[in-house]
Amino acid sequence: MPIPTTLMAPPHGVALPRSPIPQPHKGAPPLRTDGKDQIWPHLPSKIKDSKSNREFTIGKHLGDGGFARCFEAHELATGKVYAVKVMEKRKLHNHKRNQEKLLSEIRIHRSLHHSHIVSLDHCFEDTYFVYLIMELCENQSLMDLIKRRKRLSEPEVRYFMLQVITAVQFMHESNIIHRDLKLGNIFINRDLSLKIGDFGLAAKLIDEDDRKKSFCGTPNYIAPELLYDKHNGYSYQVDVWALGIIMYSLLFGAPPFQIKGGKDTGMIYQRIKTLDYTFPAHINVSPAAKALIKALLSKSPESRPHIKDIRNFEFFRFGYCPKYLPHSALTTEPTFTVSPIHMEDKEEIKPMKEVKQKHVQIAPGFHPHNLQPPRIKADLNFQQHIRTKPSGISLRDKGNLDEPIHKIEVPKDLPTVPTVTKPHNRIQPIKLAPPHIPPGGNPPAMAAKSPTKNSGRRSETLQLMQKNLAWFFNSCKGVPGFDPLPQVLPPDSIQPPDVFLIKWIDLSSKYGLGYQLTNGSFGIYFNDCTTLILASDEIHVEYLSYHTGSHRTKIHRDKFSISTCPMELHKKMKLLFDFRNYMKQNLHSNLTNSAALKDQPVLEAMMKNLQLSQTLNQNQEQKPPSHLHFLTKFLRTKHATFFRMSNGLVQVNFRDHSKILLSKEAQVVTFITAQAQIIVRCLWNTEEILKDREFATRLSYVKDVIDQIIERKIKTTS
Repeated sequence: MPIPTTLMAPPHGVALPRSPIPQPHKGAPPLRTDGKDQIWPHLPSKIKDSKSNREFTIGKHLGDGGFARCFEAHELATGKVYAVKVMEKRKLHNHKRNQEKLLSEIRIHRSLHHSHIVSLDHCFEDTYFVYLIMELCENQSLMDLIKRRKRLSEPEVRYFMLQVITAVQFMHESNIIHRDLKLGNIFINRDLSLKIGDFGLAAKLIDEDDRKKSFCGTPNYIAPELLYDKHNGYSYQVDVWALGIIMYSLLFGAPPFQIKGGKDTGMIYQRIKTLDYTFPAHINVSPAAKALIKALLSKSPESRPHIKDIRNFEFFRFGYCPKYLPHSALTTEPTFTVSPIHMEDKEEIKPMKEVKQKHVQIAPGFHPHNLQPPRIKADLNFQQHIRTKPSGISLRDKGNLDEPIHKIEVPKDLPTVPTVTKPHNRIQPIKLAPPHIPPGGNPPAMAAKSPTKNSGRRSETLQLMQKNLAWFFNSCKGVPGFDPLPQVLPPDSIQPPDVFLIKWIDLSSKYGLGYQLTNGSFGIYFNDCTTLILASDEIHVEYLSYHTGSHRTKIHRDKFSISTCPMELHKKMKLLFDFRNYMKQNLHSNLTNSAALKDQPVLEAMMKNLQLSQTLNQNQEQKPPSHLHFLTKFLRTKHATFFRMSNGLVQVNFRDHSKILLSKEAQVVTFITAQAQIIVRCLWNTEEILKDREFATRLSYVKDVIDQIIERKIKTTS
């Protein structure tokens, strides 16, 4: 990669010629103008390297630097899109310091080849400009992300910080200090991986004892030794300091030493010298995160951790770090469905496409290489129904909130649905009064389904749940309720549901939502509103599709084995096995934890039944199971994910891994804590539920969401 010749230092006593602003001339290519900046009145719309004959068209403007501008650049020969950094020679010739900076930037940048560093592909010049052709990062920078999101969750910060630390360690091992690490110089590519760029201030050290003394950087990120120890200089630890500023900014939304207005650099420097910063009390950040920030922002460079030791801090070792982030993380906070695991015990999560099929026993007749795209038309009324968003809730039958895997071929005819807006529900503590018990001291009867032939309709089940929950909270507040239908459950029926979700993964931005149930079956709720379920024997399969009748949606079940799978479903079958393999190998349920099973006979029996169902003899002659349970609908709110099952169950998984299960029209409520402790209560036992504040608060939140769902449904049907 040649360095532009006119930027080489001229012989002693020879002056570089001044380059005038380019003027249009006859036969010249179309010239680019920008009304916002008259310094660049004639940037060509096409640029060409006369030596390599590589030609590019200039695309949209990406951003500005100190003496450069950045644009998209489309290479004509290959169609590949790059970012091009454009510098006007007139400015370079007038400022020798700028020439030196550019030459140093090119030398250092082209020597760095790392997965988390922006790659420099090519550089060349023409009469008026110098061009640096670089890797394009399609999703802007961390600064842009923080402007949209305000701040990030701790799992996201771990995900991003580990990538930055890896890149900085590589630079330091190459004897290079970046000296301008900041949110605006860390870019996000198409896969939401980070790339460090802008090496205009980077410096190469001769050895470990070499020190730099020039004052440079961005005020909010400058290390204290640049301010008070100009005699001894500084080294790699200025980058470690910057990592502390970056981590603080990601968690709290602004640099720690920033002041209102941000223009008084003297005040910023004074705060840096005295370490005058605090952790905002209204933002919940773990002690481990604060401890790491404090270590990185140590005033003495010698007190800061070495770059290779940072990942050994508790924040990284004991916190959950996702392997991938969904694209929705660019605008909304993602929900992570994997329980936190000790970092040293986690296995590397591989993309689904790389999961070996030897773990799956597939009978003859099922050949993944013969898969054809499915020819299934989704019911339009059903599609419209599931896209409905209740007030204050983000209904997520379709969406892209979790997309941790990118390497599965997408069925071409699966419909896509736009991303929905961010929900704003909050869990509010309920104000409880002593429970109202009718005269006689007997618990009131609860609402129940009437024994009509339409009793299985899930909408009626949800309305009965709403009615029963309304009675409970009216009783808690001492408000007389309605007269419920006569039914009281026998004591032996107050048990947790037999079948509910224990693992799930949301790839609805491309395919659908995959899940595993406690009975050992696996399923996918596809984006075209169809469902594929694999029985626990891993032989028998059910395929569910919807057709609209005169008054309601009907479910059509097709049963077959994997050896008799219809050709049009082969692609979906392969996706089902990919999801199954991924969940088995990489997702861990807190219910299967050995510590959680201790002194919990109900949970232990449940898990034994699951293991038994998973070790059934996979015999082709085995009797097909009866109707399999399946997921009928799901939605996301800010604090939880709601699932509705075909067995009438409503399951609510909260962000802290606790769960509420409503069964028997909400007459039985199961609360599974974040530590996998199971608490089962009958709804009329108000005093028992009120004793557990976490239980009651979550149940109140569930009721509020169900109320909004039904209210919205009534409005749309009226």
